[in-house]
Amino acid sequence: MEKLKTNDLSLGLDQTFRNDLVDNFTKIQEGVDGQSDAIKNQITDLLGKNGSVGNKQISTISASKIVDNQLSPSEAEGQGNVNVVGNNEYVMITSNEVQTAASLVGTFIPLIITNNDLLILTANVSSSLDVGYNQALWLADKNKTVLRQLSIVAVPDKSAAISAKVSLNITEDPGNYYLLITSKAIGTVTYRNLTVNESGLPSSTVVKEIGDLKTKIDESPAVTTRAFDTIINNDVQLDRVSATDGIELTRDMNTITAKVNKANAAGDLQAVFFPVHVQTRNAGFAGTVKVAPIKFSETYTQQIYFADAEHNLGEQLSAFPVNSQTSADFKVNLPASQDFCIAVIASVTGTFELELTVNNSTGKNVNLVEYTTWLDSGTYDHAHMDISRIDYSNMAPKTIDGVEYVAPYHTFGIDNGRLNAVYVWTEKDGTYSFCVGKLDQNNLIVDGKYFDLELAKGFNSIGMNIRVDAASNLFMKITDGVSLYDGNQTIKVQTSGQHINLGMYEGDYFIDNHALLPFGYDVTSLSPTDRIKDVEDQQRQNTASIAQLKGATILTANNGIKYKLVVANDGTLNAKKMIPNKVRVFGNSLTANPEGFGLAASDPQHDYYYLMSQYILNKSPKADIQRHATGAWEWSTNSSDRQKAFDDSFKPYLDTDTDLVIVQCMENVGSVAAKQTLTQDSLTLLQNIEKCSPHVQIIWMYGWWGDSTVFDPAQNACDNVGAKGINLNDIGTQQSMQSYAGQSRTLQDGTVRKIQENEASHPGDTGMQTIADRLIANFDF
Repeated sequence: MEKLKTNDLSLGLDQTFRNDLVDNFTKIQEGVDGQSDAIKNQITDLLGKNGSVGNKQISTISASKIVDNQLSPSEAEGQGNVNVVGNNEYVMITSNEVQTAASLVGTFIPLIITNNDLLILTANVSSSLDVGYNQALWLADKNKTVLRQLSIVAVPDKSAAISAKVSLNITEDPGNYYLLITSKAIGTVTYRNLTVNESGLPSSTVVKEIGDLKTKIDESPAVTTRAFDTIINNDVQLDRVSATDGIELTRDMNTITAKVNKANAAGDLQAVFFPVHVQTRNAGFAGTVKVAPIKFSETYTQQIYFADAEHNLGEQLSAFPVNSQTSADFKVNLPASQDFCIAVIASVTGTFELELTVNNSTGKNVNLVEYTTWLDSGTYDHAHMDISRIDYSNMAPKTIDGVEYVAPYHTFGIDNGRLNAVYVWTEKDGTYSFCVGKLDQNNLIVDGKYFDLELAKGFNSIGMNIRVDAASNLFMKITDGVSLYDGNQTIKVQTSGQHINLGMYEGDYFIDNHALLPFGYDVTSLSPTDRIKDVEDQQRQNTASIAQLKGATILTANNGIKYKLVVANDGTLNAKKMIPNKVRVFGNSLTANPEGFGLAASDPQHDYYYLMSQYILNKSPKADIQRHATGAWEWSTNSSDRQKAFDDSFKPYLDTDTDLVIVQCMENVGSVAAKQTLTQDSLTLLQNIEKCSPHVQIIWMYGWWGDSTVFDPAQNACDNVGAKGINLNDIGTQQSMQSYAGQSRTLQDGTVRKIQENEASHPGDTGMQTIADRLIANFDF
């Protein structure tokens, strides 16, 4: 097996730590407790002082600052009427009074700050409380003077326990401080395995993972360093970095050089987009961007934004002054698993070198389970044809009479692969045609996927997502604006003079020639995780299609109106308009707030229900549309209570002729108890609706807040009965889609109030419009 260097292999620790990997383990950070000394000894035993793991050479590790707990739980002490018991396993806080403006009530735990950085607090939190609450975390100096609030921890009620993980952004100078946990309820709150460090990992976990990785490396098959490089760095897809029309890009390894010819302005976005591929679901990301001005005219403020895969800007992640080479950190909270971009705004004209790294917020750049699965599979492969370093501007074009499509001589050679990027050199702006396909025994294109790309003059790097196999190749049509160039590269060429007619099919066939192609590509094989996801997605699509065929046959009249073919109990057929006449919408506060419309729209005419209703009424002016609250269904903790909630809050409003039901809920299913029977209860809810309304179409929207533990039961229930599931999580996690504290909200009687802090994460007007657009896009009419 090829030796692995530090840059090729991550051991699952955080970005700062990986950058600090050194060639020996002789220096250990001073000022740590006895527990960390024992941990260091264990790591030394695992790795060996010479830096070897088994017979695989790696760089040894200076692990103290990552694994050491910077808190001292055993020295915790209470202020006010608080009893505190603290040791290396837990801190138990029993409060007999609560924090007020006049009286500080809480627990001080010594905290050592070693440098200005992002620390992560982790703990298993439980309580004796009937009702949970948000417990504030504060920073105090060595004299216990409160400096500022760091974060909050959601303390659960007594029925549940949670695994808390919160970020503490440290800006203070190194030294001795206190973490203050204030008490807002009478009762006991217990923090088990309370740890504060850079990685967010208990030291015992780090030791175990290093030991497991040691064993896995010893037993692993030979893998090229390219595979490891991709595993470590494939979060940021440097091959797919792109920019708006006012910016020219070139790439040298991990550095992107941006020549900004046109600065960002209102209505004219100018930015460089770094695509990030999300491999781990429910992931958050921490990243670093480095800006090195080469030629610019002034000091300016660099802005970094979150953007989706289509380059739509979301929340601002960072803003920092630049007058020389500058680095800045940012954090992205991304509970969903979709890919995204980091947008570096081009604030001024000039030339800049940009570097960007991203890992997940736990400080682990590689999920060890996925990493070892990849090692075991031995299936990774990579085909890369990079043209970015070729200077086409000084090359002589080559003319081939009648040339049509051209392709590299060799196919991709990768089964179960993905075309990630296309690189193209063009001589002018324009639309250019491509194809991913195969050549048959007669050298004709078969199984072709044809597509057009809008390209700018010069070098283009375009992100793609097309599945390929070993026999596939990339073809480009040579037209005005793109040329072949003199060179000895063997290529496949199709010309109009090379025609074959085989009776059943015919076409212009390809022959070998020599020239330099103006395009290249990047192809990688799918990881086992991606392959499983593909199968799951295909199965879900097939299930939904079958369910739709089982439920109805859709017919379209000459005037374009769609009808659903319905079979009555006596066997007679009836054609029913797809446009619904009786619509019922059931939801939580996003739909049916006690004020009469969705929270946190600015007025009744801006919530998604109103916007959706206007769409339906425009097509069916007499449609009967109502909204109702879901009642206690979300909050219930067992099946019988949820059945009662259905009988009380759903059933009275459903009729046999109700033809569309929209359910919007799951955001408030938070406790462990509430999730115990959620899978079966979700299916029962939809079955109950169908019993009341036999010919109904059901759409279930979920996920403004939450995670897969509530997303999956809703979607699986939809798949089971042929309903449509709509996941809103990619919208709800964008700050630009949310309201904000202090926003004005005009009620139905004209009264104006302000949105409160605890309401601010509800959708604002932009979020409501986006929900309505997504809902309408899923209508069959």
